[in-house]
Amino acid sequence: ILSHDLLEGCYARSGLISDIQLYEDYPARYSGDVNRRRRWIRGDWQIAAWLRRPVPSVTGRRQKNPLSWLSQWKIFDNLRRSLVPPALVVLLLMGWGVLAPAWWWTAATLCVLLVPPLIATLIDVLQKPDEVRLAQHLVFVSRNAARHGLQVLFSIACLPHEALYSAGAVLRTLRRIVFTRRRLLEWTPSAAHDRGDPRTFAAMLRSMWVAPAIAIGVTAYIQSTHPAALAVAAPILLLWLAWPAFAWW
Repeated sequence: ILSHDLLEGCYARSGLISDIQLYEDYPARYSGDVNRRRRWIRGDWQIAAWLRRPVPSVTGRRQKNPLSWLSQWKIFDNLRRSLVPPALVVLLLMGWGVLAPAWWWTAATLCVLLVPPLIATLIDVLQKPDEVRLAQHLVFVSRNAARHGLQVLFSIACLPHEALYSAGAVLRTLRRIVFTRRRLLEWTPSAAHDRGDPRTFAAMLRSMWVAPAIAIGVTAYIQSTHPAALAVAAPILLLWLAWPAFAWW
């Protein structure tokens, strides 16, 4: 079991200890964050068996699944979250090349990324503290909204790369669980996530080539088959084309 914390929490439940503070450094670079999330995805899929009725017991035999529906939902939701980037990329490509109209499918896909920050911004606007003046509150909300907007642009730009490593982590885990039964506990300590990361632009381009490659290939395909959809797809394809430079910066 690679990601043991969720499964331990589901078995042992939880308690409140209010006088303990835990600190963990966040990866300093995007590539380090990717390495950590790839391990999380592998760990989430390794405990997917706990969505079944019989599960392993301490004796090695099978027993009735003791986890509550809520605990099983937590496991399932992690699996769902890991499939969101590949699903969004597939939906965009289908909307530009197969489905119609292209603008509707593009807007529907982008809403998955845009609606949560919009809701968060609306909540910020409505939750004005009494001791803060309206002008100061609006300045604070506008800064948060701008940060949310940049995060959405970042998410759109890195979508092909996230789809590739998410799908790769899922397939690698399923292969190891079903066939090889080896390297199930492969992981890197948090302190070592940023070591060996690509530092130069050329190294970043070699590790994140998939986004520009998809952008070029999709552009050529749309230009030859559905040229009208290119006007809708062009802003996103430009973000994908520039993604290695964006990540390096």
